[in-house]
This record gives sequence, C-alpha cells and structure tokens, in this order.
Amino acid sequence: MTRGPYLIFEGADGTGKSTIAQALARDTRWPLVHCGPPERLAWEEWVHQATTYGEGPVIFDRLHVGSMVYGRTFRDSEDVTDFENWLVEGQLISRGALLVHTELPQERIDKNLERGPDTPDAIIYEAPEKRATVRRLYREYLAGQLPVKPNISPALTWKYDFSVQDQNAFAAKCETMVRQMKYAHRPDVIAAGNTLNPRVVLIGDQPHWLAKAKAADEGVVDEVRLAQSKGPLAYVTFASQSGRYLHMCMRMAGLGLASTLVVNATTWDNPNQLHRLRTQLEEADDVVCLGASAERRLAEAMTYEGCTISYRCIPHPQHWRRFAYKFQHVYRDLLLGKITTEQAQGCTPWRA
Repeated sequence: MTRGPYLIFEGADGTGKSTIAQALARDTRWPLVHCGPPERLAWEEWVHQATTYGEGPVIFDRLHVGSMVYGRTFRDSEDVTDFENWLVEGQLISRGALLVHTELPQERIDKNLERGPDTPDAIIYEAPEKRATVRRLYREYLAGQLPVKPNISPALTWKYDFSVQDQNAFAAKCETMVRQMKYAHRPDVIAAGNTLNPRVVLIGDQPHWLAKAKAADEGVVDEVRLAQSKGPLAYVTFASQSGRYLHMCMRMAGLGLASTLVVNATTWDNPNQLHRLRTQLEEADDVVCLGASAERRLAEAMTYEGCTISYRCIPHPQHWRRFAYKFQHVYRDLLLGKITTEQAQGCTPWRA
C-alpha cells in the first residue's frame, strides 16, 4: 500500500499552525493528525506515525520537529539523537514529506496566545519566558545549527497572520504543492530517502539474523523484526552498529537523504519491486552495492527482469566497522567512488 505524501506543519504556539492545518483539512478532507509529546521512545513514536496512515495525503499538526524543540526547551534535551532523527526523516522522505514552518512577529504571537491552549488538557503550553527560546530553536534546527541535523528542507516558511489574511488561498497553495508531487506514480517500496529521483542508490543485504533464521527453517520469526527486515539498511540495523556507521560515513560524504535512496536487497523477494525501482536505478548517477550479498541479489534480480544496471560494489559497512572502524574517511571515499576497494584496503589493516 502506498503511503503519503505527508504535509507537516511545524511552528511555535500562536503562529497559526493549527488554524491553517484545520482549514486545509476542511477544504481537502485529508486526515488531520495532531502529535503531542511522545509517549514512548521518541524515534519509535515518529516512525510509527510515519508508517501508520494509509494511502493518500495526511496533514500533521506538528510532528517530530516540535517534539525536539519543546523537548530541549522544557525537558533540557532533544527527544532524539541525530541518527534517530535520520531514521525518522528517512521514512518520511521516502513517502513524500513537505514541511511548512509557520512564524509571526512576537507581538502577534503573544496576542494569539492570550486565547489559551487549543485543548484544555494540553500537557505543554508555552510559558512566556520560553517563547523566544522555542522560536529560536525552530530557526536553528531548520538552519542545521543544532547537533540534531535536519534532512527535510522546509517547502515554505509562512509568515502570514491567518487571523487577518486569506486562509483559503494558503490552503489552496498547499494542496497544489501536494498534488504536484505526483506520488501516486512513485514506486511502492519500503526504503529510506528519495524514492522518486535519487542521485545515489545504496543497496544493502538482509540482516544476518534473518538469513540464519531462514537457513535453519525456524518457522515464525518475530513479526516486528520480520517487518523491519524489509526496510532500509539504515533502519533495520539500528540495534546493531552498521546502520549507525553508515549514517556517520554518509554524513561525512555529504550524501543527504533528499538525494539518496537506501534499500535492502530483500525488497526483491517480490520481483515486482525491482520493476518499480528500475527507472530510479537506471537514471541514478551511482548505484552502490554494500557487500557481495547485495551484489549477488541485484545480479539475480536483473537476470529475472532482463535489464542491465550499471553499479559498483564496496565492502559492507558491518565488515568495515568491525575491521577498520577508525578509517571512516576511507569508507567515505568508497561511498563517493573516489577510491576502489583495493586502494582502500591498502590504506587500512583490513583485508578481505
């Protein structure tokens, strides 16, 4: 089932965020979801939100960015690490995500806040002494100035005062942006990052625990782990370290999720999946198999599909992490294609 796209309104209390989200929901009849502080591990909560709703656009009145900003303001810490946010936004981008940042002059915000919270049971409501901090943190996060880095650029930073300006015109503009995304034609794949027109495609293999379970014919595998096994490498390996290592090296290489697709070779347990990804693979500037297993699966799938895709293969990040952890800069150059595996091995103690 195709999920998304998602239109996410983020901004401080009193900036018209809820007002315009509600107006858009009335005009379009798209589902409207309001997210407060997370009630479980924050990154799990946001991944859950990103994968819960069915086909068609969904409007979020605040999601993960608000949680981080308010977490830092009221709980003295962001709710997620940079890597956890990478996982969340990787899921959001893969399904199509537009971020709208609402902001108004402080005097207008103060006047709006005089009405009180949207709901009488609001857990967190901006105390006057916190309001400037919240607005500053939103701006700093979106500008990449906090330890937790953004992966989704705002589609709009909206500074209109919805109490005196035309809500319907803005709602119509948002609706047009969503419809122009044409996500009805995107491949329905479980991945992280850009599923439409990625510049770089990274192909991982299935998690080792799943391969062992299949080989031993252990029968039913834990449903959660089985569902995650068809997700992107950067997501399913969270409990281990290869996904974290890959994230670190991608950051060093400047490979952002807005231009990169990360997908597991297990996606091709269903042959139709390669067919849906074929255009993306053929048009990408670079297709990289992470390890021999991923390369073998891609070769098998291409034979089935009857196509030829140009690709290269580098060591799996799990092996590189185990045997050459401190040489992140070398793995960065492997990801970028600046050096070959043979050249990389000559720079480190690791040998195949």
